[in-house]
Amino acid sequence: MIKILYEDDNELKFIFEGPLCLANSLRRIILDEVPVFAIDIMEIYNTTSYPEELILNRLNMLPIDSSDVDNYNFRYNCPNCIAGCTKCGIVFTVEKKGSGMIMSGDIKSDKGKITNLNIPIITLNEDQEMKIVMIATKGTHLNHAKYAACSSCIFRHSLTYTTKEHKEEIDKIFQQCPQTEIEMKNGTPEEFNNIACSECIKKARTISEIKIIDNKNKTFFVLKSAGQLKPKDILLRALKIAIEKFENLSNQL
Repeated sequence: MIKILYEDDNELKFIFEGPLCLANSLRRIILDEVPVFAIDIMEIYNTTSYPEELILNRLNMLPIDSSDVDNYNFRYNCPNCIAGCTKCGIVFTVEKKGSGMIMSGDIKSDKGKITNLNIPIITLNEDQEMKIVMIATKGTHLNHAKYAACSSCIFRHSLTYTTKEHKEEIDKIFQQCPQTEIEMKNGTPEEFNNIACSECIKKARTISEIKIIDNKNKTFFVLKSAGQLKPKDILLRALKIAIEKFENLSNQL
């Protein structure tokens, strides 16, 4: 079972209830096997002194909206495709001449979209010009770092606590701690997860004896998106991949 504790456009915090081995499998799939788009092929006209390899490396890491990535083929599995086609790639272009900064927002495409338009790419002088045609392809972090769907995914056992007295005072200490994740019900703490701050634990123990419980079948996750997908979408896609893997394994037994 999965219980969402916090969610925004960049970060997801959740509790996974199950064996640690399954939690670690889910983490590895989130990190390595969720497919996204990234710039892979580039044709460039460049009158600047910047090496083309440096420019390509910067373009590689641009976050491209990958919400419809399932509608595309992996380039290496695309039938009768040699250098990219509409079934396995999205074309992006940028053209600039004269003094100024090329930003990610200057890159145009009929089908694709850069999710962050404020990333600086390269600076041009007055007499310099740059034209680039790029193709974004589908891939996973197993293929290359540019295809990473999330910037980080960490997990640890969920730590909770019990005490025999002064519970309200101790609850307030952990509520004020930024490391503690709290499940609320009717405006009051129902359950504390991820009590990991040693200073708050020391402070609580000056009030009353507390027992920290390490629940090995309850894992606390923090997932941060790299920008191509919403964090919750990454989790859902990872769960789908995990289910497919277990079904394939079951069929082979």
